[in-house]
Amino acid sequence: MDYISQEVTVDELPFQGLFVIQKDNVLCLAERPDWVRDPQTGQRLYVSSMSVSESLVTCPVCKLENYHGIITFMDSPKFVIACSKCKNFVWMEPTK
Repeated sequence: MDYISQEVTVDELPFQGLFVIQKDNVLCLAERPDWVRDPQTGQRLYVSSMSVSESLVTCPVCKLENYHGIITFMDSPKFVIACSKCKNFVWMEPTK
């Protein structure tokens, strides 16, 4: 993720610059990086896919229904949900 502007770091951009919010709180893909840093371990997680959900999903944080951005990774079961309602990344792992 080397797309840092001169004045704003990636961490300060909404959704780290990966998604943009358009009118009516609709998320669109902005840029697909090669990797995203895991906030718990600091390790690079290489991006497998990025998409915007085609059906309404309830955000586990704000509990509002929305079309979320989703990022999956190559060598990790973790995935990220980007909620345009609470404007946050939610890091998830599949339940067993």
